[in-house]
Amino acid sequence: MVTSGCPVRAQAQAAPESLALVAGDRRWTWASLDREVSRVAGALKAVPVAPGERVAVLGANDPATVILLFALRRVGAALVPLNVRLTAAELRTQRERVRPRLLLADDARREVLPGALPLDGWDRSTDTSNEDLGDPGADWALLFTSGTTGRPKAARLSVGAPSLC
Repeated sequence: MVTSGCPVRAQAQAAPESLALVAGDRRWTWASLDREVSRVAGALKAVPVAPGERVAVLGANDPATVILLFALRRVGAALVPLNVRLTAAELRTQRERVRPRLLLADDARREVLPGALPLDGWDRSTDTSNEDLGDPGADWALLFTSGTTGRPKAARLSVGAPSLC
């Protein structure tokens, strides 16, 4: 069970030059991933996104989402990944249900999520000094169910949830 500290930060300290993430021809070591997570966490604080708030994301599988997930943990906020197959009306319903502080979408999907900012491209000059605010009882992610027996529900995944790995 992860109850405190950022797993990316812990790995960056334990094995900084080990490979952490690969996406096509892009690669991040644990140290470079930790710096990127810190940069995005600083940008989120500047919005400001506060502990307990939610950030909804509509986008294809992308390293930016992985980085965002850990950056949100560092600010104490929760990721709400939205299904790219949903219609604008279905997305609006989910958005109303979770009331995110911030909406992000990749370039291909921004028109389906009005008011969404670009998923990638955070200010590179943002202060990167930040601490993990991942309270074990806080939400780390809200994942919508399929809704096979009714309306989709937002299932909570807390920071302290047992690892599924």
